[in-house]
Amino acid sequence: MQDDLALLLTEGFAGSRAAARPGEADPSIGSLDTPGSHRLPVPAPARQLRIRFTRTADGVSLAFWSAGEGPPIVITPYHLYSHILMEWKNEVNGGILRRLAQRRTVVRFDGRGTGLSQRDRLEFSFEARMADLHAVFAASVAEPAALIGMGTWGIPAVRFAAENPERISHLILYDSTPAVPYADDHPGDVMTKALSDALAGTDTEYLARTWAATMGADADWFAEYTKAATTAEAFRRARAIHIDCYEFMPRVQSPTLVIHELWPGEHMRGSQEMVALIPNAELQVIERTVADPWNDFADFSAEVYAFLDLPAPEEA
Repeated sequence: MQDDLALLLTEGFAGSRAAARPGEADPSIGSLDTPGSHRLPVPAPARQLRIRFTRTADGVSLAFWSAGEGPPIVITPYHLYSHILMEWKNEVNGGILRRLAQRRTVVRFDGRGTGLSQRDRLEFSFEARMADLHAVFAASVAEPAALIGMGTWGIPAVRFAAENPERISHLILYDSTPAVPYADDHPGDVMTKALSDALAGTDTEYLARTWAATMGADADWFAEYTKAATTAEAFRRARAIHIDCYEFMPRVQSPTLVIHELWPGEHMRGSQEMVALIPNAELQVIERTVADPWNDFADFSAEVYAFLDLPAPEEA
């Protein structure tokens, strides 16, 4: 089910939305001023980004955008929250997304309870995430798509590919594990706990300091992003999920690329297990170092284009 509504970000953007049909917009659809978000200036590259809304089968409004031309690539949120506008505006993350959109139509969405999607529906179960995926595909995809499942969203992406093989041309899993929590999670969970504690407060500077040891100058941006994307309660509930895709991995029919973002001191056991259990899967490792400029995810556009048998993307 789709709401015929859209946000067209223009130079005078102030958090408003335009209805594409007569009548008032559904008040249940979160605007850009939903709790925990900020009114932020929109730079020139984002001024024509069109954010649309669709509705899940259980009545939740989801925000998504599409950019580019060609066969579709649907990209899930990363881990427990996202904010599709702030990602697009960020020089690093937005550049990655624009490179992916050079020869493909890229669709990116916020899951329920986070970002620009409806913020008062805090169900983060397996079935809720599947409902989000089905709604976005119904609203934005008319042909088989490449599906990029990021972080914890890799699990529902695997299930979606297994249950809907006619809708998936390629499956790409970025920094994912076969279960959440994973049996041998890395020490990064300490930082996850610190983030949860920081979100319980209201001091964005404290949140930035929480992450400063690993992010340096990027900590301030990430603090603003986190505060705009989620709340302490939403993060707590999302973090409490227990899901896995073991029964679905052997049923995936599409070619599959597992991309592992490897930081010093971390292991690859989750990615290696997924490659072993998904037929026709291959592993690609992107090594990160503490000297790298931190951003929400590494630039995996070249790896995706190579997997899709496309020329390497240009700088965006």
